[in-house]
Amino acid sequence: ASGSAMYMPMGPQRFRDYSRFTFSPDGSRLALFSGRHKSIQLWNTGTNGEVNTLKGGIDRVVHSGVNNRFAYSPDGSRLAHSGNRTIRLWDTLTGDELMASDTATGHLAGEKFDLLPSPIAFSPDGSILAWTTEDGDVRFCDTATGQEEIFTHGHGQTILGLAFSPDGERLAQAGNGNISIWSVKSGEEIATYGDADRVDRIYSIA
Repeated sequence: ASGSAMYMPMGPQRFRDYSRFTFSPDGSRLALFSGRHKSIQLWNTGTNGEVNTLKGGIDRVVHSGVNNRFAYSPDGSRLAHSGNRTIRLWDTLTGDELMASDTATGHLAGEKFDLLPSPIAFSPDGSILAWTTEDGDVRFCDTATGQEEIFTHGHGQTILGLAFSPDGERLAQAGNGNISIWSVKSGEEIATYGDADRVDRIYSIA
């Protein structure tokens, strides 16, 4: 590696307008998120050309570049966003929005969640997108159809991290000092680790 720049999809001045950058899993695409231009663009890293611009609800997604999370599905065919109290899912080939869901539900809905966008996680095969609501519910979305369902009820506990096991059979949830492991198939809790009396928050797991 030479350490020299190999790729820049636009000039330096325009490049400053983008606050988030995410590579697809195979590195062939770079997603750029701009609050200023209210756009999410996908670029081909081999040809240095724009591939697509994602559609639907962009003004809500990119109003603030700081408090946003984005994630590609393992095969790169889907892009998910968490922020501004909304979860969105796009088809990266067509640019179409497949799903939009509000996370501001229940009695914990409030401004504090603007600072903590919901964690998002794809299952290893990319068939499920998981995220949380402000009440701590974990929801699943079928990434092929955009249909969503409640996986677990949080009973008011804030969840700050989600991670699937490599085989996709278990989902770990982290939040108020504890990490809990759940069966994806049955929806039952398998184990809990941690001490909420000694650990205030767990913000991330992998």
